[in-house]
Amino acid sequence: MVLNRQTAIEEIIKGVFDLTELQAVRLAGTIEGMVTTNNLQKVRRKKEEEQNAKECIS
Repeated sequence: MVLNRQTAIEEIIKGVFDLTELQAVRLAGTIEGMVTTNNLQKVRRKKEEEQNAKECIS
């Protein structure tokens, strides 16, 4: 059985917390959005660091 990240998060949430299906789906969506935003910020910071390093070299 293959699960995407959000579905896996939903299953964990339903197993740990006493939530309805809709509440679990909403919470999983929020967590997924937070993870995606965090990953995008990491990429942006890395690009900025690389750009700063190039500017320091030249």
